[in-house]
Amino acid sequence: MSDGPGENELWTVAEAATYWGVTESRARAILAKRGIKRVSGYPADRIQAVELRQGARTDLHEGTAVVEGSTQSPTITRLTQPAEKSASI
Repeated sequence: MSDGPGENELWTVAEAATYWGVTESRARAILAKRGIKRVSGYPADRIQAVELRQGARTDLHEGTAVVEGSTQSPTITRLTQPAEKSASI
């Protein structure tokens, strides 16, 4: 792998993953989503042209508001309530 993309230079999935700082599996997904086809490697200039935008889930933090009346409201409410103790027989 070189510092700059060479004309017709091809990279492996491992090199793309290292360049982006992701796993090889994630690199394959990025390449497929961007329509970068494999030809005994991936075009280095196309890999280096990809700008990764990483969003964050907002539903995993405490204090996340649940909109009353939404279809998810009853499920989220059940999941956040303490479990009921069952009576022993």
